[in-house]
Order: sequence, then structure tokens, then C-alpha cells
Amino acid sequence: MTGADRYYAPVLVNQQGEIFIVDQSSANTANADGRQHIRNFGQNTFGFEDLSAGAGSDFDYNDMIMKFSVL
Repeated sequence: MTGADRYYAPVLVNQQGEIFIVDQSSANTANADGRQHIRNFGQNTFGFEDLSAGAGSDFDYNDMIMKFSVL
């Protein structure tokens, strides 16, 4: 990719090897279990849920919290 403008988005690979991506659509999600696993808390801060719905997830989005900042 060339140029200074880029789009970065968080992706989570959990301990079972499942990949969860950010999906802004509330109707459909690209995640295998059909649920959101990355929640945007605003100001470039994201909360992650690391278990799929079938693995007993509690969907509290506190398994990992990440904040992006530009240096």
C-alpha cells in the first residue's frame, strides 16, 4: 500500500485459533458465531471478548482492552 492514509482495525485470534474481526454492522457479522467480539468504547479504545458464543462466552468485553494512539 502506498500513501500516508491507511485504515487500521483490531483483530483477535483467540486461544482456540478462532479469528474475530471488528464489524460495524449490527444486522450481520463476519464472525463465525454471528456475534460481536470487539466493542468500540470510543477514543480508539476497544474491548475484546475472547470466547465464541458456543464456548460459554460472557460477552463482558473485558478479556483485553486496547487503546490505539499515534506517536
